[in-house]
Amino acid sequence: MHQFEKNFESAFSQAYVWRPELMDASLAKTWKRIKELIEHDKIWRITDTIHAQIRDYVCATHPQNSSDYDRTPIQHLLAQLDWMQTVDEFGTWVYYPWSGNLVHTLPAEEFNRLRLDRNRPKLTQEEQDKLKQLTIGIVGLSVGNAVTLTLLMEGIGGHLKLADPDSLDLSNMNRLRAQVHDIGVPKTVLAARQIFEINPYAELSLFHEGINEDNIEEFFSDEKLDVIIDECDDIYLKILLREKARSLGIPVLMETSDRGMLDIERFDLEPQRELFHGLVPGLSSKTIPKNLTVNEKVNYVLTLLGSETMSTRAAASMMELSNTISSWPQLASDVTLGGASVCTAVRKLGLNEPLPSGRRYVDLEQIILGDYRVNDIDMIPEKAFSNIKNDNADRQDLESLPAIIRHLVEQAIKAPTAGNMQQWRFHYFEQHLWVRLDMERAESTLDFQQRAAFLGIGAAIENIILAASEKSCSLEINWFPIKQDPTIVAKIKIDENKKTQGIDTLVHHIDERKTNRQPVKPEAISEGQIKTLKKIAKDLDCELQVATEQEQREQLAHLIGIGDQIRFLCPDLHREMMSELRWNERHADTTKDGVDVATLEMPASQIMVLKILARPSVAGFLRTIKAGKAIATMTEVAVKTYPAICMLNTEGNHALDFVRAGRAMQRIWLQATAFKIALQPRAVLTYMFDMANDAESHSFSAKEQRTMIDIETQFNQIFASNDKQTRMFLFGIGYEDKPASALAKRRPLELVLETSNPVKP
Repeated sequence: MHQFEKNFESAFSQAYVWRPELMDASLAKTWKRIKELIEHDKIWRITDTIHAQIRDYVCATHPQNSSDYDRTPIQHLLAQLDWMQTVDEFGTWVYYPWSGNLVHTLPAEEFNRLRLDRNRPKLTQEEQDKLKQLTIGIVGLSVGNAVTLTLLMEGIGGHLKLADPDSLDLSNMNRLRAQVHDIGVPKTVLAARQIFEINPYAELSLFHEGINEDNIEEFFSDEKLDVIIDECDDIYLKILLREKARSLGIPVLMETSDRGMLDIERFDLEPQRELFHGLVPGLSSKTIPKNLTVNEKVNYVLTLLGSETMSTRAAASMMELSNTISSWPQLASDVTLGGASVCTAVRKLGLNEPLPSGRRYVDLEQIILGDYRVNDIDMIPEKAFSNIKNDNADRQDLESLPAIIRHLVEQAIKAPTAGNMQQWRFHYFEQHLWVRLDMERAESTLDFQQRAAFLGIGAAIENIILAASEKSCSLEINWFPIKQDPTIVAKIKIDENKKTQGIDTLVHHIDERKTNRQPVKPEAISEGQIKTLKKIAKDLDCELQVATEQEQREQLAHLIGIGDQIRFLCPDLHREMMSELRWNERHADTTKDGVDVATLEMPASQIMVLKILARPSVAGFLRTIKAGKAIATMTEVAVKTYPAICMLNTEGNHALDFVRAGRAMQRIWLQATAFKIALQPRAVLTYMFDMANDAESHSFSAKEQRTMIDIETQFNQIFASNDKQTRMFLFGIGYEDKPASALAKRRPLELVLETSNPVKP
């Protein structure tokens, strides 16, 4: 074997050496052993401060006479304590094989008495003796290292069981006290060495392989644990530990290194308590995979730790995992604080002082700022769009209205609108049905010239036209009849006695039409069906461009992803987007508008990410550090699945042109429904192009504006248009694979239809 190999093998074996050699100084064999170690060059440093230790001990135990002790001979001090040996033969010689240090210390009892003397009277001697009886299990030795050493220094725990399967990496050393020559040393060994270098008489059990299903019984048995401190990263193991702790009535503590959050579960007092306070009902080791993906892990972390109560930067970091960072970030100050808070909680447990289950926050940043409120945490706005007044009081009595009017408007409001904000108002006045743009709902930074709002109005009017054909009545539509009021889109005269030529079969799909965001089938859309959709657009003086080539679709997916990233992080657009989201069924039922999160058909992990992004501070921080690529990636992956991506353009750039495009959009959507094709809107990107080119818009930063103009150039290479055309509606299509699991809500007829003059006085 080469010398290098011998040295490497020796170094590897030394990596697991963690227990010091204790030698009674009064025994002859001790001196023989020390001589042997010196001869074999195993001792590199000898530290003998026994004189000072004896003097300190006597001062501590006889404080009333301590002023004379500096002049009192050591032999006299020994005699006072019935220690009649010579100084060299007194106490313990401790050999540390990993450092080559030989240290002379007081005997165990005196050593611990003196080492912990300065605890008194914050901890009485009786309390210290009680705390020494605790057996403590610590799983995870990054934060757990700080916890372990704090407990040790405070003299809490007579037996510590330490578990961690990992070794020290250089990247751990931003928060874990170690030296560069410790890199590669198992974290259990590192902690044990640090412990014994403070207290050579400590009692430890190490689990180098961490805790798993094979050794968890051993970890909990032998000597019953009084408390478990969970600082591991493995979600499955966290659950397994709690299940075992609950079955044995052992409390569990966890510190998260974020906002000083300390989690307490008193399974000793509440044996039926749900794990993690019931944040995930039914959570158990049988319901969770052992090996979670990054996204699944993020989902559980955010659920169990609280996506709404995490600090801004910790929440933002969840977006960057596996993108710009490789693991959960931790600061030394947070970890050190965690050691202190866990130690305090264990002390309360050990002394039988009150310590109820729940979560505590020792948020130093807020405390130092002098603000004890959690003003860094901006909760998800689970309320109606703040710009919209509460119009429940505006419900109309529609009993006197003709049945045909109610029917036509009922069909009209089934049309799609941007953000499902339903920017319309209907009036039945002087025997006419008036359709008006509701500007309170149409005001939007993103919706340049209210194009999207007029698009929705056009779709609603197309539904009216279709519904009239089914009822065999004719319509006479006067577009924008009031010159001085461009919000009045149409004045419609309805004649039930004048029969139409026939029923437009698209009317049969009004009730079926929806936004189905479920993943679509990968198969290509048939050429015949694409031709039909294009003809519908052409019949209304619009153009439908369709990209089906893989390279084009991938490029468009990339561009749409970049647009989404900018939209999520731009303050103005973020505020509007989040105001449109409805976070639960109760929220959606209350407002009857907006985008119900359930309709997004996102997996749970993405919903959790969305909740993080809903916080303005998180989005703002990601924007500041030029991060958030995960947003673009998430969108890009979804858009790539569309077999075709379509762009609907209209000739002209006036409100009537936008309304006509809305009619075309609705007919295309209804025909797609008839073909069992799912249509998923992606129109935001083109509206952002308009914002970037608008000199009066100042929402984008200079860099964001340059990016939008750049990707617009790339977009135009795929969907070229002439100067007379206006981009109206970008969407993806694909054959439906599964039905939508949730449908958008609609405001009731009583809130959108009234019997009043639509013309402003």
